[in-house]
Amino acid sequence: MQAIKEEMFFPKTRSALSRRDLLIYEEQLCADLRSFIGFESHALYFPVEDELKAYTYVPEEKKLLLPLRIKDSLLGVLLLKEVRAEEENFALLPSLVRLCLEKIHLCKRERLDERSGLLRPCFFMEKLKKEVQAINAYFQTAMRHDMRKQENEFPLSGMSGFSSAVSFMQEEQEHALPMARQSSIGLMVLPVLGLNAVRSAMGYSAGEQYYPALAEKIRTSIPGDAYCTLLDEDNFAVLFPGATRKMMDNLAHDCLAIEETVQFDRYKKPFLKEKHAKLGFCAGYALFPQDWDGTSDSRAVEEVPHLLVHKAKITAKRLREAIEKQSAMAALQSLAYRQIVLHGGTVTAVLPYAQIRVDLGRESGACEGMCFSVGSAADMRKGEIVLRKVYADYAEAEVLMLENPTEGVGVGDRLFYVAESSFATMDIDKKTRCYAYREFTDLINEDIAREQNPQFGLALLFLQWNDMQGYGGGKRHGHVMKTVLQALAQYLQKHGLKKNCYAETPKFGSLSFNSVLVYHKNTSAQALENLYKDALAHIRKKFNMHGAVGLCMYPYLNYSPAEMWENARKALDYALLLPAPHVGVFDSLAINISADRKFSLGDTFGAVEEYRMALLADTDNILAWNSLGVCLADLGRHAEAKNAFEVAYSKNNKDFSTCYNLGTTNLALEDRKGAKEFFLASLAIKPDHLYARIRLGEIAEKEKDFETAKEQYELALQADEASSVPYRCLAKLFMQEGDFEKAREYLQKALQKNSEDAVSLQLLAGLYLDSHEDARLAEMLARQSIALLPFRRSAWAELARALDMQGKITEAMEVRRNSMRF
Repeated sequence: MQAIKEEMFFPKTRSALSRRDLLIYEEQLCADLRSFIGFESHALYFPVEDELKAYTYVPEEKKLLLPLRIKDSLLGVLLLKEVRAEEENFALLPSLVRLCLEKIHLCKRERLDERSGLLRPCFFMEKLKKEVQAINAYFQTAMRHDMRKQENEFPLSGMSGFSSAVSFMQEEQEHALPMARQSSIGLMVLPVLGLNAVRSAMGYSAGEQYYPALAEKIRTSIPGDAYCTLLDEDNFAVLFPGATRKMMDNLAHDCLAIEETVQFDRYKKPFLKEKHAKLGFCAGYALFPQDWDGTSDSRAVEEVPHLLVHKAKITAKRLREAIEKQSAMAALQSLAYRQIVLHGGTVTAVLPYAQIRVDLGRESGACEGMCFSVGSAADMRKGEIVLRKVYADYAEAEVLMLENPTEGVGVGDRLFYVAESSFATMDIDKKTRCYAYREFTDLINEDIAREQNPQFGLALLFLQWNDMQGYGGGKRHGHVMKTVLQALAQYLQKHGLKKNCYAETPKFGSLSFNSVLVYHKNTSAQALENLYKDALAHIRKKFNMHGAVGLCMYPYLNYSPAEMWENARKALDYALLLPAPHVGVFDSLAINISADRKFSLGDTFGAVEEYRMALLADTDNILAWNSLGVCLADLGRHAEAKNAFEVAYSKNNKDFSTCYNLGTTNLALEDRKGAKEFFLASLAIKPDHLYARIRLGEIAEKEKDFETAKEQYELALQADEASSVPYRCLAKLFMQEGDFEKAREYLQKALQKNSEDAVSLQLLAGLYLDSHEDARLAEMLARQSIALLPFRRSAWAELARALDMQGKITEAMEVRRNSMRF
């Protein structure tokens, strides 16, 4: 069970071997023992009394009981079954067991940092890389299929690869956990506040003495499935697999409550003004893939772990500097990477000609064309600015408008995000007729008003160099980009008219110095799509640049002309997800992708509205019907979800996702007969699907048909031997049959497959308590189960029972009160 989170299981004496370590390194222990003695299966026991003084062999049952001791302390008892060895060789077993335990002890010490007792940074990064690879493996699998027919392997399927499918029953969430937890990663950096004061007063070595205490408090504050490390001298880091923004905010809240008071020795240093200093934290975090866009530099998988750490560090550093300067942003205490752009920027310099410099760069997530209101507070704005040139750690912006001409923008003023559509001012380019944005919109609005039935297309074009270093920066950078846009405009004018894509010369509007809007009258989406594919190829060949184009047409559905700008932006987001050439048309699938983005960010109601718009555009979009059903089910509207899935089924009864979702929805509505019918239909399409087998087994179990249930679980085990769910389900069956030894064996196998299986952890804790074994170990298992799935009252009940057995009556009562929240 190497994958179990090591640092959460270790006691305060971090280097000592404990009973918890036997669970962590159980697989390694058995592998080492198999090198000397053969056996089929095993089980771990944690007796309270030390009654087994030496190994015991039961020849008629071929069972061997091995006491696991270190320094005369009994850690546990290992039961080996179906042993294949000669009895005369058993004399070496005590020495063999001691060597195996010492090896585990060395493995444990190797993974721990000596200063803090947490994971070493190299092992922390190794874990982060594995989590990133798991997410990318899922997306790569999903993208192999056509977007309109892709099959989602989550228990409730139908969302496109951009969002994670969400289960809508508590039982569904339990089964979904192994995959759902791979949908995102949260990384939080915690800079230590007050450390410089301690170093100034007592020296660097004195400051390091407080790392273990801070590390222990962090470890007790983070969830059971999170990892932490001392990233460098001033920063702790927490890796939270499967985290959402809300979960990261809650984690930050818990970590910010940590304090450590350092008393100064004023007898040795009487000149010190302060008697003590307080150590605490601020928190900056980033999420993957939510904080990634579709640009090429974000697609290098091997760079993602380091970029994630870098983004979290940037966020934490910005907040720490704000706290040290006591600026307005210091009141936040915790900051998300995306929040830097929203309200984390400040004016750093005022330049001539209504230009300013701000401390938002590409590293902060800023891009050209972003608009901000500027002022000392959100309700005390001085005017608006737009980012014109964005560099790595700063940007140059232009002041668009001042509320009071007598009060200009000053250094230290804060920025508040307005929109990604800029109102850039720019002279009209005589060669290309590239208008300033405001003049461009005025011309388009006048043109639309003149037409009785306006028909037009809008293209949003974004360009970026493949090699930024080759073009330098500053004025040179802007000059080259202007040359590229001129060449592109000339190409569109010449070839568009030549290929009869349109009869009238298009109008160009500057959005920023590397993006442009193009207005086309009386044309078609297909003609524009082909034209822009050729145009991007021309630019790539001539200037070594890559780009993307989002196209939208009017009229389209019930969108107004004013909404075309936003539709073009959505089409551009869709284009960035497509393979080269990146040209995306605003259609049903683009709306679907936009809805997926909203769903992944937690805006379920907004996602429902967009899925319905996607269906207005294309009623045969089965993916949208399935996705709509998933959202409605997530909102608890199972009957409406069933209707959506039934429409999808009527259009294609051979779609696996539709059949499986109908089965799951019927099960939620307690229609077992209908659920069984659709689960069988889904298995006819995909015979080796794990969760369909599990569902059929659960239905049989509820109907007291244990033989059929066992048969389905065993088929599920054959379908996916790496999953913990079949082992757990079989263990529950054995418990109902009274075979607790077999149940223990299968639960431990389940945890070997997935150490974060909350239900298996809770069931194993219950078994330990029923057999009067180590109640502290049962408490640890129950607590981790609650950390993974807090809504399970049964896990809270096991925790309370474990506390009762240890005599902690008051704490047990508190646990029972807390469980009533769910």
